[in-house]
Amino acid sequence: MKNWIFAIFLIAISTIAIAQEYQPVGFASDIKDAITIQLSKQKKYVCSNSPLNAGDIKDYANENKKFPYLISKEKHSAWYYVEIPYTAILTFKLKPLDSLNDYDFAFFKVSNKTTIQQDIYTGLVKPEVSCLSRNTPQNGGITGMMFESENASVTEGPGKQFVKPINVNKGDVWLLYIDNNTSNGKGFKLIFELSREVKITGKIIDSENKNGIAADVSIINDATSEVIAKTTANDSGIYELKVPVSGKANYSMFFYNGHFFFNSQTLNSAELTSSKEVKINTQMSELEAGKTYQMQHINFYGDQAVVLPTSVPVMMKLLLLMQQNNKLEIRICGHINGCTKGEVFSQTLSDDRAKTIYDFLISHHIDKSRLSTIGFGCKKMLFPNPNNEVEMEANRRVEVEVVKF
Repeated sequence: MKNWIFAIFLIAISTIAIAQEYQPVGFASDIKDAITIQLSKQKKYVCSNSPLNAGDIKDYANENKKFPYLISKEKHSAWYYVEIPYTAILTFKLKPLDSLNDYDFAFFKVSNKTTIQQDIYTGLVKPEVSCLSRNTPQNGGITGMMFESENASVTEGPGKQFVKPINVNKGDVWLLYIDNNTSNGKGFKLIFELSREVKITGKIIDSENKNGIAADVSIINDATSEVIAKTTANDSGIYELKVPVSGKANYSMFFYNGHFFFNSQTLNSAELTSSKEVKINTQMSELEAGKTYQMQHINFYGDQAVVLPTSVPVMMKLLLLMQQNNKLEIRICGHINGCTKGEVFSQTLSDDRAKTIYDFLISHHIDKSRLSTIGFGCKKMLFPNPNNEVEMEANRRVEVEVVKF
């Protein structure tokens, strides 16, 4: 009974925390009444109710669809002024409270609030970005501006759910237009993010002969699993990419070449914003039968065989390696940190953790004849007497042994 009470208490606390994370906001269906959002104070908002109508004033004329980047007619609209506190890259997500609702949006740069409604109505001011595609419950009805898109606009009908981010400057004011195509719909959440751009350069070399390697380089936001930057190193292994960095986020950086075991590094915004340019060099080891490679940044919940969400991008790289090398056969090796709960528990846990990676690959259609697993318990700890969390994490690892290549 006490466990049930404690569980209910935790759920209640979590619900309160989520509610406090989002600031309530109303809506205005006419530009003249647009609500101001100050990103210097808050970046997450929730509007509990859907806009009811198109307001009292016709804010733009597009019945003849002369502007394909605007919907043909306002239905249930909301307008917001968005004030920018510093120069950055602005990303944005609109999440319907009901995934069946189909929301559209557009962003306009405001130079004069007094004339903005007339300027939009006459077509003098056009949206910098707009997304009018028909959203589906499969993607949660979510739309927005994300780094994965390179398009400034998506027109009406079936299409991509995101458009590209926009560059904003300190003191800018933008006008956000939102329209719900669903009658009697529900509200929405608004999530804004301001990112600073950092240049990362470096060289990728073969760990054996030190020659440069042409490899794909990508950086993923650990919290969202979104690829925020990617490039390809040239034949000399030289690469350069610009990375949008925000808040206190953590990132995973991946280096991939189908003939080498992939490499990964963990970065945080503090490291990346320490200067305008960061140099990251790395080495990769060529795939070879009999060799063992460590899967960096595979982490599990304590005393469980369940991976942390931040491990998924690493597992996806292993999957890609298996998909692109049809003759590659591997053995997945599980290790843990210490045998404080006994050797039987430690052996079982290391077996199960290796099996977790195995099951992931099987679920993505990798033939089980190419896979095997083994658990080593605490027999092969890299640090038999770990002194800190870094050393303990190094002991809790998954390795891949190449059986055939």
